[in-house]
Amino acid sequence: MRVCARQRRWRVEAVARGEDCTALRVLDIEDGGSQPRQLTLLTPFDRPTTIVPRSTMAVVRPRRWQHEIDRALTPAHPFGGLTSLANAHVRIFPYQLEPALAIVRHGVARVLVADGVGLGKTIEAGIVIGELMAASDSTRALVLTPAGLRHQWQQELQSHFALATTVADSEWLRRAAADRPSDINPWALAGVYIASHDLIKRPEVLRALEDATWDLVVVDEAHAATSGTDRRAAIHRVACGAQRVMLLTATPPVGDRDEWASLCAIGCAAAGSPPPTLFARSAHDLHDVPPRRSRILAVAPSGAELAMHHELERYSARVWREAAARGDDRGRLASVVLRKRALSSAGSLLVSVLRRIDLLRGAIDPPAPTQLTLPLPDEDPLDDADPGEALAAPGLDNVAREIRWLSTIAEMARAAARAESKIRRLLRLLARLPEPVIVFTEYRDTLARLERLIVASGRTVAVLHGGMDPNTRASVPDALRRGTQTLLATDAAAEGLNLHHRCRIVVHFELPWNPARLEQRAGRVDRIGQPARVHEIALVSSTAAERLVLAPLARRAARLRHIAGHGQMLTALSESRVTNAVMAGVPLVLEHGTMESSDAETERLDLRGEAHIEAERGEALRLLLNRSPPRRHSRSNPAEMWLTRIASSTPITSLVLLIAVEIETEAGDAVHAEHALVRVTPPVGPGVRTSAALRRYVADQIRNPQVQRLLDGYARNVLSRMSQPAATAHALMARRRDSIERDCASAARHLVQLRMLAPMRAAASQRGAPAPMVDPNLTGRWRLVGALVREGRGGR
Repeated sequence: MRVCARQRRWRVEAVARGEDCTALRVLDIEDGGSQPRQLTLLTPFDRPTTIVPRSTMAVVRPRRWQHEIDRALTPAHPFGGLTSLANAHVRIFPYQLEPALAIVRHGVARVLVADGVGLGKTIEAGIVIGELMAASDSTRALVLTPAGLRHQWQQELQSHFALATTVADSEWLRRAAADRPSDINPWALAGVYIASHDLIKRPEVLRALEDATWDLVVVDEAHAATSGTDRRAAIHRVACGAQRVMLLTATPPVGDRDEWASLCAIGCAAAGSPPPTLFARSAHDLHDVPPRRSRILAVAPSGAELAMHHELERYSARVWREAAARGDDRGRLASVVLRKRALSSAGSLLVSVLRRIDLLRGAIDPPAPTQLTLPLPDEDPLDDADPGEALAAPGLDNVAREIRWLSTIAEMARAAARAESKIRRLLRLLARLPEPVIVFTEYRDTLARLERLIVASGRTVAVLHGGMDPNTRASVPDALRRGTQTLLATDAAAEGLNLHHRCRIVVHFELPWNPARLEQRAGRVDRIGQPARVHEIALVSSTAAERLVLAPLARRAARLRHIAGHGQMLTALSESRVTNAVMAGVPLVLEHGTMESSDAETERLDLRGEAHIEAERGEALRLLLNRSPPRRHSRSNPAEMWLTRIASSTPITSLVLLIAVEIETEAGDAVHAEHALVRVTPPVGPGVRTSAALRRYVADQIRNPQVQRLLDGYARNVLSRMSQPAATAHALMARRRDSIERDCASAARHLVQLRMLAPMRAAASQRGAPAPMVDPNLTGRWRLVGALVREGRGGR
């Protein structure tokens, strides 16, 4: 065997295989001395590549020729071509290739993927990771995700792209520190790591990450990195040390200008660097997805419930007036919490009102920050428990009067909780549904009460909430596969989960005040790959808040779902706007706000045409590798296209050469490969009949100086055509690498005071500004793949 390593060619003399590595004793075949240099290569530390010997010329019939050309076309790829698509075990849509083309072909360093819920952002990230891993075994990628989604990411990358990954948690860090010398960074080895947002913000973890550079950093649920938080500071610093950054979010904060700018600036290694390239698609872009059916079930509240809501509305209106006069936002927040919990359930309201009364009386102290215990968790507590700290602030000037008023509300809530109309309606609905159902609620104590009552009704139940550890939460969705009929989940615990293979019905026990959560909830089952139509059911009580604000919002969102950009309409409606409308008791206007108004922080690339071409090429390559030929005359069969072109454009008697033109770097890395048909003008002589004569004839034509100049000129033209895009992509990556080395400062030392870099403006990729050329020292060459000798109506 002959191999290429360390930029030289070697002949393998002996192989010694060990448990963890393989030793190759090699001779330098480029050394012209009497005693060639010997060397021992160790894999996987050295990464030798096999040199495929040039095959001798063989004469075959046309059908065999077509088969051999099929095999020869498989390794070729255009500049920026996606070579890993053929091995992907998942259906890939053309739009999912656009971020990968932007990164691999166009040299984009930062990408913001703001596709709608369920459109395959994990697949888009997996394509990029697969391409980088296929290009180099030394690729280092880091996926940052909520703790509960780490194992889901690991499973999907393994099942869809055969990518081995490492879940980096506290236990893994402990083992790595014990197994390696103290001066070895646990993040230094090549591979794909998956870590949680909250793990990396711990200074002792972040310090080691700051010393590592990454080929790619993927930030899942990037909207969770809100400005001014330790989480955002840590993610930003790690992303600044990466050659490429992918930010994934289905609910970008387009309604908040400052948060949107903060999101777009993640990974900005230097002021003046290019802004991220934005890709924002919705289900409207997919024509083969069955539309979701949404239905609102009106629930008539009992007299006790109406009285409870009416008294709570009077109380909260007074609190808002008096707290606004004092300029006290904490008192207003307490009344908002009570209103939200009342719409969840009377039992939840009762718990919060009693706790607020105790806090106002001073019977218990407000909850103080708790001392973290060791080992530190990989995830911060999720926000679906009783918000005790927010209930401690007085709302009225007269605290004694407020306590009496709250006591009255508590008695009304106790009476309403004895027989809640929404719970009765939910139990009747579940009794009519023989298939798995997901029921979403906002608070953990509401979920606990629903669990008791649903189990008592004879239906099996699994629960998913923020009080469970991430590993337990990750295993709960499998309960639906094992036959569990009902999954009860809070919003905080269910974000990002894929449940579409196990369920198609979602029930909103109460409507969320954050409109984006409607899409997040339904998106757990309304995803690509869902085999059935999705049904979404909302239980809406006839109280003023739900009747005037929340229910109309849900109805209009359902009607506008088929319109492109409807997800951005919901995201533009911040929770504060909904809160103001609920507390004021006035309808909320659903405006058509999209991300088009935020183009100052992002760039756009229209890669739809390239993505469709690449999708067809990837499908053809998949069929060729799987030895499953396409249908005859299919556009996906390259050899069929060559033959069709030959038959239509060549004379009856002629010689047609199929050549491969390959562009490489000085190190021998392939940049671009394409095939071309070249017709040679000298006709086939009448004496060319035998196989030996055919071989001599083709060899003579290849050696002909005129033919050599023709083929060399074609290779030069391809090299000239590909130098510009290759040099541009090379320049952008070099500039990103220089900015990483120059401008990255430590965030672990100054986590809270991390300097926020200014929003980036376009440089090389700015509209109208030419990119500086960096010569990547490309070389072009051609090689003969096949020759078709046509004589008469047949061919050899």
